[in-house]
Amino acid sequence: LPSDLKIKKTIARILRTVALHGNVVILGRGGAVLARDLQKAVHVHLHASVSWRIGRVKNLENLKSDAEAIGRINVVDNERIFLRNYFAGESPGLNVFDVSYNCEYLSQEEIVKSILQLAQMKGI
Repeated sequence: LPSDLKIKKTIARILRTVALHGNVVILGRGGAVLARDLQKAVHVHLHASVSWRIGRVKNLENLKSDAEAIGRINVVDNERIFLRNYFAGESPGLNVFDVSYNCEYLSQEEIVKSILQLAQMKGI
C-alpha cells in the first residue's frame, strides 16, 4: 500500500491539476490552499454555530443524538484542519478565503447567487 505521505501528495497533485484547468468546484480536501494563487478562482468559507451544525448533521446523516452529530462534526473539522495545515505547510487560517458565509443566517440560494456574482466580477 502507498504511504500516507504519497497519498496526500497524489491528492494535492490531482486537485492542483484540476484547479488549473478551471470550470470546477472543489469542496474541501484543501482546495482553497492548493489553489490560493490562482487569479480566476473564488475561495469560499462556509460556517455556522455548532448548534446549527448539529441539527444539520443529524438531518443529513440520519443520526439520532447530538453526541453522534458532535462526534461527526469533530472528525470532519479535524480532517479539514489537518489537510489545510498539511498542504499549506502551516496553519493558513481564514486568509486563504475570498469570502465567508454564515450558513445559519443565509439561505443556500443567497449564498450561491452571491458566489456567482463574485465569480462574474472576477471574470470567471
